[in-house]
Amino acid sequence: MITFCSSVEIDVRPQDTTCLKGSRAQFMCVVKGLTDNQKVKWFRNDRIITEGTNVVQGLPSSIKIDIDDELGHYNLVIEAVKKGDNGTKYHCSVYDGNVQRATSDAALLLVTEIPSPEYNPSCKQSEKEFEENTKAHLMCTSEKGYPTVKLKWYYNGQALKTRNEQNNDIVKAETIVTINKQHKEAFFVCSLTTDANVEINENCTVGPIHVLYQPSIDIQGQEVIYEGSDGVYVCYSDASPEVKDYTWILPDTLPPEKYGYENNMQVLRLIKLTKNDNGTNIECHAKNSQGTGIGKFMVQVSGHELITNNLNQPTGSNSFNLDKKTSNSTAAMLSVVGGCLLFLASIMAFLLCSIILYTRRQASLYTSNQIPQPDVYYVPKDSIDTTSGSTYQTGKWKRSIATQVPNDLELESITYAEIEEGKKLINSYRTLKSTNLKEDSK
Repeated sequence: MITFCSSVEIDVRPQDTTCLKGSRAQFMCVVKGLTDNQKVKWFRNDRIITEGTNVVQGLPSSIKIDIDDELGHYNLVIEAVKKGDNGTKYHCSVYDGNVQRATSDAALLLVTEIPSPEYNPSCKQSEKEFEENTKAHLMCTSEKGYPTVKLKWYYNGQALKTRNEQNNDIVKAETIVTINKQHKEAFFVCSLTTDANVEINENCTVGPIHVLYQPSIDIQGQEVIYEGSDGVYVCYSDASPEVKDYTWILPDTLPPEKYGYENNMQVLRLIKLTKNDNGTNIECHAKNSQGTGIGKFMVQVSGHELITNNLNQPTGSNSFNLDKKTSNSTAAMLSVVGGCLLFLASIMAFLLCSIILYTRRQASLYTSNQIPQPDVYYVPKDSIDTTSGSTYQTGKWKRSIATQVPNDLELESITYAEIEEGKKLINSYRTLKSTNLKEDSK
């Protein structure tokens, strides 16, 4: 801050500011001791842009002055910064007429820019398809932005060597890849990042990559054929484009009635082989636009026992391995047997559990149907002597009440209940007794 021989001073000066393109920028200028005859002026690159509350004519309407006289605030506001505002400098000064009384240091405005959506980014490849072992040029393009965006190529998450170049407002990133079979149907990714906003991570892709290569052959079939039976062999190919033309090369010693073709020549069937056919060499040729692949194998014929000596096996990109296939067959058989045993054990366990649960249920049902019976005892409640004064022979009648109580109930808690029918019977006896007494008195 620079001050002159005056009581006025700039207490808070403008600071360097970085804004995103299109956003709001503000520079503060707080003045103390400003008199009525003095004015605050703002300058852009040393050219006046405001005087007091007024903006110089011809300047964008986005430039405004935010004033608070009581607090001494005379702040410069740019509502929407533009790309052209990048690198401009701003300072405020206090003038008394044409005399400068105080001024601030210049503050720098930096405008950052994010590429527009159409450059977010854009990818392309040099060719639609590539022959094996040729070079592919992959290009990634984006708007430059500010600071300049960063472009990088990736394959399977691994960064590739990338060459960057700038042309006016455009930045490009190129990588060169030697294409082989592993790139078939693969995707390459170009990633865009910018220091203007670290949260931005855009990308584009090229792919799937179409790779052209000649066939590789794998012949599959029986390892050993028993005498008198047929042998079936399939010629598999891995190729791009797909193989349409298969050819089997057979020796002249094998007559036409001993073989046949199926599935557009991809399958060879050898018919009723004999021991004389043992050791016959056969080839499969598969052809596409990129070349021809060849696979070979030797026919092995056995009478009653498997041939244990190592004979020549089918060859190609993947040849037969007798020991490996035998081991695989044994392992498969053991797996099947083990699976069956496990299944049977599961069934037995299920049946056993079902029987146990059924037995317990029946027992619980039987128990639930039995009503627990507490001890029963009889306590005489009253007695009626029906013989006294009676004209006929009767015995002494007693009425007893049976009470069911739990075993652990204390005797003091026992209560008696009168029975209505019993009351009626007693009353009838009393009436009879009174009648007899009356008759006797007569």
